[in-house]
Amino acid sequence: MQDEVLDQMIPEKGIMRKELAISNRKRMELLWTLGAKILKNTEETTKANLKYNAYISVLHCSMAFANLWKYHIEKHIEENKANPDFKLDQELEIQRQVLPLIHQLYVYFLLGTTKLSVIFREKIEADENEKKLSDFERFITTFIYSDIRGYNSNEYIRRFIKKVRHPHLVDMTLFKLVSYYLFRSKTKQTDYQYENLIGDLIVSARKLKRYKKANIIRDLRLRRTEDRGKILKRDHKDD
Repeated sequence: MQDEVLDQMIPEKGIMRKELAISNRKRMELLWTLGAKILKNTEETTKANLKYNAYISVLHCSMAFANLWKYHIEKHIEENKANPDFKLDQELEIQRQVLPLIHQLYVYFLLGTTKLSVIFREKIEADENEKKLSDFERFITTFIYSDIRGYNSNEYIRRFIKKVRHPHLVDMTLFKLVSYYLFRSKTKQTDYQYENLIGDLIVSARKLKRYKKANIIRDLRLRRTEDRGKILKRDHKDD
């Protein structure tokens, strides 16, 4: 009986492959993010420099994607600016203004693990000898390493501050440092470290006299005290 049933079954022709309509931009994003996820979950390997080279590859592909996305936004604006009713989507406007910061956080989300801390540190140290390296590339690795609280990360930030020149990256660096100061710092010692880093960054970026740093730190402390006072007052009012 079973043999007769089997004889009557239509032979299977295999599973049909479904072709997905996907843009080149989306395909590129899927490729580099998949590579990042694989790297993050790769265990120890005996092959020398495998993880380091994989990180360099993922990093460069991610930067290429970020630059293409920026071009896509700017092209979208250029093509529509003659339209009096055109208004850039708020999300795209934010991405346009702080793309380096968003991209750094995205790469951190994909690769942010202490298992790769040695790789990040090696990349930062190798970058110190590269005079033609972009501020964007230095920014990404330096702050991924800091975000995972890598050993001696503030020292690497201090070195980065001495090299960063692009005004947009200076702003993004300031944002990261202020966020650390307000939300990460829990002791007077770390307060002092972040205050000095912020002061050094502003003095260097604006080419100020060194004595101006003390004024910057004083204003920074005052603003933080005022902001915390407002938060406490608001929380008390909500109660």
